[in-house]
Amino acid sequence: MMDFRYIDFSQNLFEEAITGEPAIYIFPNSGDIKAARTTYNREPLTVESKFLDWNSFKEMIFPVDQLVLKEEKLSIALFSLLNTDEKRFLNINEYSDVLEFSGLFHNYYLERAEYLVESWPVLEGWQKERLELIEKLRSRYLNWLKENNYSDRSLVYDINNFDPTGIKSFERIVVINPVETSPLEKEILKRLDRDFKVEIFLQLEKSHYSEEELRLEKFQLPEKLEVDLKLYTADEEIGQLASALKVAVENNAEMISPNLDKRNYRQLLSEKEIEVQSAISLTESSLYRFLNCCYNLLLNYELEGNGLGLLPVNQLLKAINQPVISRYFDFDIKEVRSELNELIGQGYFYINGRLVTDKIAAIKPLFLIVNDFSEMADLTEMIDYLDSLELESLADPLYKDEIDQFYDGLIELTAIEKMGLAGNWKGFFNRSAQGLMDLILNYLSYKKITTNIDAEKERLTLQDFQLAPADRRDNLVILNASQGELPAGSSRSFLLNPEQREALGLPTARDEQNWQRYYFFRHIFTADKAVIFALNNQDENLAPGSLMEELKFKYGLEYRESPVKRSDYLRFFNNIFEDKTGYNFGSCEREEYTTDLRQNLVEETGGRTSLTYYKYNRIKDCYHRYYLEHIIGFDAGMELPDKAMNPMVFGIMVHNLMDRAITELKPEIMANTADLEAHSDRVEELVERIIDKYYLFYDQRFKGYYKEIIKPKLVASVFSFIEGLFRRLPASSVDNLSDWDWKLEYTPENKGAGFYQGDGMEFYLSGRIDLLIDTGQDQVLVDFKTGSGSVEQLDFYSLLLDNGDINKKKYIYNIMDELFQSANSDTGNEMAEKIRLELEDLTGAEYYKRIYKSRCERCPYLSICQVVK
Repeated sequence: MMDFRYIDFSQNLFEEAITGEPAIYIFPNSGDIKAARTTYNREPLTVESKFLDWNSFKEMIFPVDQLVLKEEKLSIALFSLLNTDEKRFLNINEYSDVLEFSGLFHNYYLERAEYLVESWPVLEGWQKERLELIEKLRSRYLNWLKENNYSDRSLVYDINNFDPTGIKSFERIVVINPVETSPLEKEILKRLDRDFKVEIFLQLEKSHYSEEELRLEKFQLPEKLEVDLKLYTADEEIGQLASALKVAVENNAEMISPNLDKRNYRQLLSEKEIEVQSAISLTESSLYRFLNCCYNLLLNYELEGNGLGLLPVNQLLKAINQPVISRYFDFDIKEVRSELNELIGQGYFYINGRLVTDKIAAIKPLFLIVNDFSEMADLTEMIDYLDSLELESLADPLYKDEIDQFYDGLIELTAIEKMGLAGNWKGFFNRSAQGLMDLILNYLSYKKITTNIDAEKERLTLQDFQLAPADRRDNLVILNASQGELPAGSSRSFLLNPEQREALGLPTARDEQNWQRYYFFRHIFTADKAVIFALNNQDENLAPGSLMEELKFKYGLEYRESPVKRSDYLRFFNNIFEDKTGYNFGSCEREEYTTDLRQNLVEETGGRTSLTYYKYNRIKDCYHRYYLEHIIGFDAGMELPDKAMNPMVFGIMVHNLMDRAITELKPEIMANTADLEAHSDRVEELVERIIDKYYLFYDQRFKGYYKEIIKPKLVASVFSFIEGLFRRLPASSVDNLSDWDWKLEYTPENKGAGFYQGDGMEFYLSGRIDLLIDTGQDQVLVDFKTGSGSVEQLDFYSLLLDNGDINKKKYIYNIMDELFQSANSDTGNEMAEKIRLELEDLTGAEYYKRIYKSRCERCPYLSICQVVK
């Protein structure tokens, strides 16, 4: 008969349960196993005890001859068995779409095996339809397993397979805290109880447990609190962490946090000082980050002829900013970023092989690797290629086995190929190379690695809530006890609703919440002192969790304010981390900005500089930004291109179009051809050539938009411009078209002539006029725009031509709206006076003026600005 032992919270569970005699110990989690082994002292000349979780124990008592499929092999097998109708019903297009369904499907049948469910309720509607589908698929899957002599855990974990031969050398079976025992596990223990001494150790009151069902029935908080317990709240994550560390350091406390694997504490905290005891995925290694960078580039790689293809600039930036990429390819990040910045400044959306070779040769090997990957359609070929890379150079001294785990993963993936599970990979992915690499990365992400830190050194520990052992602690700190953070279970609604699950005896979300509630409180009540932290910020909808609230009201506690305040962060972290930068994160009084503007202008320009219309507008707007951008050429940083074309590039493209269109149609215009639109085919072809010419400057997925929407608009705009121009000129001029003098992209001959002299600085006007037409009777000045424009710019160009002395017809033509906007013909002198007054203020100012405008908030230089109040 099973022997139940109930242990008080004040006792050490492991010391009570573990002896030196040979035994098999079964634990809820790996953290318990690790802690229990430190308690175990083997008696001389005896069989060594085994410390297992339930899955490992089941593998010992359910031996099978077939190969048991696990993990990725199950998903591959299932996808290969789906027919077209099933894929359509489940909305599965390629292999990556089946992963979630596969997990639910196999866990569903594994749970049925664990909970010995044989009868099934009558289902209707979508449940019936879904059940019929998965049952047909299951039948096909079982036949496939039988044909290939395979099995899986849902078949192996069958009480009919029970065979304790492999554990006959042990007399004692000890189960630690089985609060969530399944019916299969209960049946196993009953059978073991016939031939072995089965002991059940539970750290709770007897009245809270069902010995018949081997499950927790309820859990009530002790009436008297025996623990020195304090509850703290913090407004933000960093304050909570800093406060928890402060308490842990002062009390040499162990720390526990839920969802630890989803936080970046390992990257933030020094492993030399704090041991973060969550499972470390291979994804945290440099090696995996390198492969993931290559994969992200591969996803965005587009072939171009027979050479290297195209890569988006933003993806390249993400890649080269990863130190692991520059380390592997041995290039200088600053140099490559500068070269890339130059291309971004020109509006490039893509970088192709030609540009890489000519401009950024240092990253050509990266392009070559991505190109190699893009040509692969076979898993073995890709694995062999990965094996040929010099990935050992990426080994991180922080980890001891990431290279070994990587190669173990490749060997296991090779086994999948040899087993023939997939058949033809082409049926698995729409794009074979991307799909295969995604499969490899997904498989490797389940590999766990270990740190290379000296285990003997005494460090603080931070453990994951679900892996923390049922150990006794002098001092405990729990952080992230906020609403939604503690594991609360899920509805497991793959097929059944909670009511149907409960009727069948399957665990529900409420059951899981009860188990997690017990685990949470057990950690607290087994400690001498415990401190719990939670976030509480109403603005961000953060509140302490229900379990923390329960403690507060049960024992009349109050929330305390976190010991580390925002004002303490700098001092606190400077004391924690070895590298003390001395940087002052706090606020400081800023002195009046008194940099000598006049002296700086003269020194940087040598006393003479050009003035374009855009520079003039910048002077009017902000002296400081004008100085940064146009005097010292300061770079505000790279602005990544959008999917739509960069407005600057679009403007250049459209200007190019108007130049080419006017040049090509000029003979017809000069001949005064009555119907210019008869040449629309020529203009359409010209527009198409221009769009194709600029293909590196916009996302290729928008190519259809430019050709179907933008092209007709541009074609119509060309003819609308010519027609509108004729209507705005005297009839006598139109009658003498052969006398017209057309100047496109015209730079006036008097460029460089001085315009303004003042206080040691001379300015000369500079610019290029889109179109200047001399009809013999009039001068016509046209500026093409793709958006809004100011007629002041036309006055500026008039000054550039002849100081505004001659009256002109001046037009802005908005290409996209097909609209003319005219300027007064005699406003050149007014413009000259405005500019001279602005330059007088600029060169006469000794210091920068303190300013604030609403648009300052959008200025790229705001973070370094000393002028804005």
